[in-house]
Amino acid sequence: MRLNLAPVLLASALLLCPAALTAQAVAQSGAAAEKGIWIGNLDLCRSGPVKAVASIELYSSLPIVSIVLPAALHDALEELTAANIGKPLPIRVNGRVVSEPNVNEPISGGELQISGVDQAEADRIAAALQSCSTETARTGA
Repeated sequence: MRLNLAPVLLASALLLCPAALTAQAVAQSGAAAEKGIWIGNLDLCRSGPVKAVASIELYSSLPIVSIVLPAALHDALEELTAANIGKPLPIRVNGRVVSEPNVNEPISGGELQISGVDQAEADRIAAALQSCSTETARTGA
């Protein structure tokens, strides 16, 4: 299933909440201050290379980040989203929340898309994912 994260419903998997992040959501994330890219408590930078490309979505002409997770994260993402149906699941880059979608259904397949950000933010997210993937490969962490 393809995940599309945006301030409006763009895919059946998630619907972004335009409301500001609450203290409760930060506490639930458990890793808000850590470097890297996180979906809830799932660290995308520690399980192998993550492919990420910032681009423009063809139909909306809005910036997106297309992400392909390593196979090691497919089941973890599906379990995380299955356990959080109806709840917000923050997406953080180096401890900063870039979106906070509500989960509508489990996400399988390991491919997702972050939208609802400006081009500079899309570029930062893609660069952070590429950087942490490179660092993981280099250190073997």
